Amino acid sequence: MLRLSLLLALASCATEGPRHERNAVPTGAAARHSALQAPHLYWFGMIRQGPTWSAEETEASAQLQRDHLANIGRLVGEHKLVLAGPFDNGHGDERGLFIFDVETRAGAEALVQSDPAVRAGRLVVDLLPWWGTAELRGLLDD
Repeated sequence: MLRLSLLLALASCATEGPRHERNAVPTGAAARHSALQAPHLYWFGMIRQGPTWSAEETEASAQLQRDHLANIGRLVGEHKLVLAGPFDNGHGDERGLFIFDVETRAGAEALVQSDPAVRAGRLVVDLLPWWGTAELRGLLDD
């Protein structure tokens, strides 16, 4: 249910994809608004508990979490990850989300596989193409 609610909420914030109206060239405030509304393809990753998931906190799981966070920081620094974060506890096997800014599913899958927690089987990530505003990319700008 959480997955459906989250996807519906994201869908309500996004456009359906690129639309082009013949001879429509916005100017002034309309141009600024149009730039904010310009659709851009992202890859939404639903992070779930993997086959080796355990709620037990050990030194190994703590190190894996540190490595997971370091990988997130690296991807943000490379402007390939726009948004990442955990869900509040108590939502089944859903753990969090990623929003990747890469052109292809293969590119997003490669980024998912760069995560040490995914490689260890602690987490799995389901990818979906998601159309959002191009302005979201500006979150990574300094």
